[in-house]
Amino acid sequence: MSRTDQYIGLTRAAESYVSERERLATTPLEGAFGNSFDLGTWAGDNGSVLKEVVQAAPWSSGPMYFTCLKMDWGNGSFAKIFCWVLDPTIKSEFDYERGHYWV
Repeated sequence: MSRTDQYIGLTRAAESYVSERERLATTPLEGAFGNSFDLGTWAGDNGSVLKEVVQAAPWSSGPMYFTCLKMDWGNGSFAKIFCWVLDPTIKSEFDYERGHYWV
C-alpha cells in the first residue's frame, strides 16, 4: 500500500469566504512524505488577518490535512472559524459541501 500526504484543505464555505478577499501570503506546509502544500493568508475585516491552519491530520494511507481559518485580530485574540465537523454518519471520508469528515 502506498503512503502519501493528502491535502484536503478548507471546507467549501471557507473557500467561498476567502475567495473575495485579498490574498496576503502563503506559508508552506511540509507533509510527512516530502510533499509541500501552500496555506493561504488573507485580509479579514476591521484589520483582522485570516490564516489557513491545520485543524486535523487523521491517517488514511497517510495524513489527511483538513484546514480551517484562524481569524487573528492582532491583539492576542483569535478565533478558529469554518472548522470541519466530525460526523460518523457521512458515507465517505469527507464532504466539502457540508464541511464534515469521519476518518
